[in-house]
Amino acid sequence: MEHFKFKCKVCSDGRLYAGGWCHESILPNPLPPDEILLDDLSGISKGSYTDYLWDGEKLIYSPPEPEPAAQAAAHAVESHDDGTEVTYT
Repeated sequence: MEHFKFKCKVCSDGRLYAGGWCHESILPNPLPPDEILLDDLSGISKGSYTDYLWDGEKLIYSPPEPEPAAQAAAHAVESHDDGTEVTYT
């Protein structure tokens, strides 16, 4: 997209987050140190931009590990009339 850049924040561990397309006329100059600009998303060939880390020079594909709470939520629990529960993983 002509005159648009993909601007996103970079977490302290290098993970990209809070990204979106911005017209170059409204971009801050200089850019805050925790943000980067990408001309396009051709370097993002798998997953979402949040699956990438920025090492200061290039993007590295590194999907985040699922959080333990998210894993626990994936388990199904069946409750019986007698008050017992069965958990399926």
